[in-house]
Amino acid sequence: MKIYMKLIPSIAQDILRALSGDGDIEIKENRMEDAILDVSKVFREYLEEEEELNQEAMLFIQKNNLASKDFAAVKAKLAEEKGFDYGDNAIELVLADVVDALLKSDSIEEVYSDNKTLISKMSDVIKKYLDVDEALDREAREQLKNLEEGTLEWDIAYKKVIHELKKKNLV
Repeated sequence: MKIYMKLIPSIAQDILRALSGDGDIEIKENRMEDAILDVSKVFREYLEEEEELNQEAMLFIQKNNLASKDFAAVKAKLAEEKGFDYGDNAIELVLADVVDALLKSDSIEEVYSDNKTLISKMSDVIKKYLDVDEALDREAREQLKNLEEGTLEWDIAYKKVIHELKKKNLV
């Protein structure tokens, strides 16, 4: 799951508007900003954990003199050891954490719908943000087709190209 840090407040706001607009949740009066912060926190924590995992994988590769092409395998192994899902597997788990955050939030008056309904509706909202990412991903991969995917060199170049594309497309 690729979500950009700067889009998190917009994602949180869209999720809350969709759920409150459909009557799935009720946000306390004048507490929308606080609710956005509560939902945003879940996404930020996920991204921070994934970045820590990336750093650990890079350190492991350096300490053990492994090839940069082993990055994906090392990351997968470390993620498995920690019980951390990333990529497409993580979406539903992160959204389940958002539901928990809604239930605990002081900014939410009431949650009326069940978890499955909330997750389904949030998935619909988040999909448009992931679709943007898929378009950027396709373009970046096209530019990097001369590099071997999964290597450290590819990962660094990928991040750079994505950054440039985001600036160019104002994402």
